[in-house]
Amino acid sequence: MYLGAVVVPLNVLFVEDELKYHLDDCDAKALIVWDAFLAQTLPAAESVETKYIFVCYAPDSEVKLLSKVQI
Repeated sequence: MYLGAVVVPLNVLFVEDELKYHLDDCDAKALIVWDAFLAQTLPAAESVETKYIFVCYAPDSEVKLLSKVQI
């Protein structure tokens, strides 16, 4: 099976403009993000053509997502 995906690691210290640049530069279609960084990542992902956001939750996380986020 061939997915054709490439991993592009991003720095958790990036601010919104830096995230936008890197997401746009790599033509990201999907983003995997830790729940603690969802709030700072979501505006950047919405401004580029990122279609899917997968949120990973820590076992003791207080963040709850009620539905899938699809942009």
